[in-house]
Amino acid sequence: MAFANRACRKEASAPVPEHRKAALAGGLYARLVGSSGADLDTAAPPLTSTFWLTNGRLLLHHVHGPGRKRLMTHAVAAYRRSVGCRTDPLSHKKKKKKKKKKKKKKKKKKKKKKKKKKKKKKKKKKKKKKKKRKKKKKKKKKKKKKKKNKKEQKNCGGALPGSRTPVNGVREPGVSQGGKRTGFPNTARPHWPAACMFAGHLSRLFECAERHHTGLEAVLRRRRSERLETRKEKNNAADATDGGRLSMRARTSLPHIC
Repeated sequence: MAFANRACRKEASAPVPEHRKAALAGGLYARLVGSSGADLDTAAPPLTSTFWLTNGRLLLHHVHGPGRKRLMTHAVAAYRRSVGCRTDPLSHKKKKKKKKKKKKKKKKKKKKKKKKKKKKKKKKKKKKKKKKRKKKKKKKKKKKKKKKNKKEQKNCGGALPGSRTPVNGVREPGVSQGGKRTGFPNTARPHWPAACMFAGHLSRLFECAERHHTGLEAVLRRRRSERLETRKEKNNAADATDGGRLSMRARTSLPHIC
């Protein structure tokens, strides 16, 4: 895929000027660290967009809570504006309308008057019940189970960077356990993986913005349409040779966007 992107970039127009990216990345850095409200140009240290993408998780480390998402959306919008994209990256997300609950009308129940009848109470003689002797049950002796040796824990996806766990997932003696819920040692904070995910999401958005500006998106779209046309032609040829019946290839192959 990287080779294809390189080939497409050659076809596309001139890339985004680096000083613009640097200014924007610096502004993001300034906002994340805490100096909110500063101008993008004045508060920008000499950073490149590559620095921002690689060290995104470190910057996100400083910001947590409900304000993080809002900050990210504003930052991405600012980047796209500086690059020259008019479209908003979050415009496709429509807000769900809340359905109003209809209030049910309560029906009034008519109270019926009950006529009280006087009943004569008859005294019943109580019969004495004979007590049955209970048989004593013999207690069964429980067999002692042999303790099995605990197998080494399997680690899903290998050790995380920042944690001191070896690849097989068994901890070294003397290493502090950190938070019980997360299982990370004290070197990594519990929200660390979330920060990584956020950084990855941001980098994808930045790449999308850059491609949109350079014209790479249009090239990719054209290539996709060409691929679809060739696939349709092949399917039609297969159908014609199969005597009118739909071949297995034509039935299974559905057009999908890469």
